[in-house]
Amino acid sequence: MVGVWLMVHLLVSISGLTGTAKVISTVVSMPNLRIIDVGYGFTGSTHDASAWQKTRIYSEKERYLEGNEFIWADSAYPIEEWLVAPYKKPEHDEPENELFNNHLSMIRIRSEHAIGFLKGRFQSLKDLRILIRNAETHKLATYWVLACVAVHSFAMEIEAEERGLSSADENDPFIVEGLSSDPNSDDDERGLRSGQRRKDGSQRTQAARARRESLKAKLFQAIGYDSSEDEE
Repeated sequence: MVGVWLMVHLLVSISGLTGTAKVISTVVSMPNLRIIDVGYGFTGSTHDASAWQKTRIYSEKERYLEGNEFIWADSAYPIEEWLVAPYKKPEHDEPENELFNNHLSMIRIRSEHAIGFLKGRFQSLKDLRILIRNAETHKLATYWVLACVAVHSFAMEIEAEERGLSSADENDPFIVEGLSSDPNSDDDERGLRSGQRRKDGSQRTQAARARRESLKAKLFQAIGYDSSEDEE
């Protein structure tokens, strides 16, 4: 059975006397909103791919991914055979690829809810007021984020036991609160920072592309999509 894992970046604004900085963490979450891995200790200027390479799942994927399991990512990440990302220009303008990307964006909502759940429980992550003076104060801000993630994960475990559910309640007020009025949405900025790309043509890239095409074919079969209808 294929395990669908979701990945986003959590950007936490750090406001202080010197202006606003950002602490970046790579967060890997499951469809049930559980956070299962965090790469941490980076500034907001760190490229997505660089932060991703510091996660445990990336460095020990054979330990955490079995068989046909893979990770969904967004377009800021270089595709791998075990990491599937949307089509980018010019490929994404093709009707079939656009449809695939649209379905992938629906999956991304789950990762947004995972981050919203965390920020809803810990409002400080929306605007953490710590003055970053040096490496020590940056470390303090990073540990603050990690502490919130750890307590949040523990709370989710206890809540799941109490409710007898394997996933979070979609009507949980923390999710609603976390998704609303977040001034630090990172979508636009991450699009600007996604310039690092691995050149096409490598054997790994070709295998990754083949994996994505296979998943696209399975998706179209599941939804009953016929590409010949577009040609007409």
